[in-house]
Amino acid sequence: MRTPLYLLCIGLLLACLASPALAETPIGGSVGAFNVRCSVEGATVWFDGKEMGKITNGLLMVPVYATGTPYQTYRVEADGYEPFLGMIQSYPSGGQIVELEVNLVKSPIGGQTGTYQFTCNVEGAYVFMDGAFQGVIENGALSVPVYTTGTPFKRYSVQASGYLSANGAIPRAPGPNEIVPIQVNLVPRETPTPIGGDRGAYLIYCQVEGAMVSLDADSAGTIQNGELFVPVYVTGTPYRTLKVTASGYKPYSAPINRYPGKGEIVHLYVFLEPLPPATTAPLIGGDMGAYLVHSNAEGASVYFDGELKGQITNGVLNVPVYVTGTPYRTWSVVKDGYATFNGTISTYPAKGETIDLQATLTLLPTTAPTTAATTTAKSPLSVAGVAGALAGLALLGFAARRR
Repeated sequence: MRTPLYLLCIGLLLACLASPALAETPIGGSVGAFNVRCSVEGATVWFDGKEMGKITNGLLMVPVYATGTPYQTYRVEADGYEPFLGMIQSYPSGGQIVELEVNLVKSPIGGQTGTYQFTCNVEGAYVFMDGAFQGVIENGALSVPVYTTGTPFKRYSVQASGYLSANGAIPRAPGPNEIVPIQVNLVPRETPTPIGGDRGAYLIYCQVEGAMVSLDADSAGTIQNGELFVPVYVTGTPYRTLKVTASGYKPYSAPINRYPGKGEIVHLYVFLEPLPPATTAPLIGGDMGAYLVHSNAEGASVYFDGELKGQITNGVLNVPVYVTGTPYRTWSVVKDGYATFNGTISTYPAKGETIDLQATLTLLPTTAPTTAATTTAKSPLSVAGVAGALAGLALLGFAARRR
């Protein structure tokens, strides 16, 4: 009778040892992630209008399928702060993490503002003003508040998948508490007919007219009316890199993570950043204040409204400004190997005042970090089962010796 008992215990032991491996269930697909970093605790994060979660301990990780439909925009909001809007320029592949840095600026107290009110016939269309992304059409409209004393915007562009881009001049700047309406009617595009072979296409959007587009080393054409249609053979070698260049703008380069199937159009969005002027005139006389820019990236370049102000030295850069000059609106800190930091300026220094600005840059990964794409549902009884089986074997052996 002892032999069956031994066999039963051995069977139980093997089953317990095997249970964790059998419980591993893949989630499915190749998973990457976005790291949204923000210093404001509890700030809410949206991707394409979908709420993804809240900032906790300065971070929100948003896992995404690398093979899924890519998100295009992200928004971060918190009470008492100006909303942050951005376009997603790089999408993670399997196991890769893409960093998104957000600097929320406190809402100013006082100051006179007006509003541009965009109305559009296409829900979800993207709105740009002077090449800067302003937001997405929701419920047929988008409101863009501006300071009446700021530099007026000159041109707008509205883009949406499946429609021709609409570009035009902004009629005028709003006065205090005034709303300037801008109505946009997007026209559906006609899909060009592929000539021979199985073909799909890329539809590339960019706010800079005449910008030159390349796919890998192949010239694809130039941006016209805010876009470029590029047919490709689905049986050809897939393109890996999109490059866009234009005079007066920083070159753009990003990996292509999705290839079109037969009859499919893949939409790619590009935002070109203006280059700083070649020289910066020295400040002479006048009442002045200053910004003191702090950063962890030694030697990083600092820009105000696209104008180069200098490099970070010993962790700081002092930027003097005239208190009677046109206020700056945006600032950024750039260094190779780091994710670019972008922020908005809402407070201007008074005479003799210094305002501190903090920019924490994040190192870009040199290799793709490993990100778990599977869940391991280990049985909570597996360890206890192993211990019990071993104890049973020991007791049976002891009983056998005593008999």
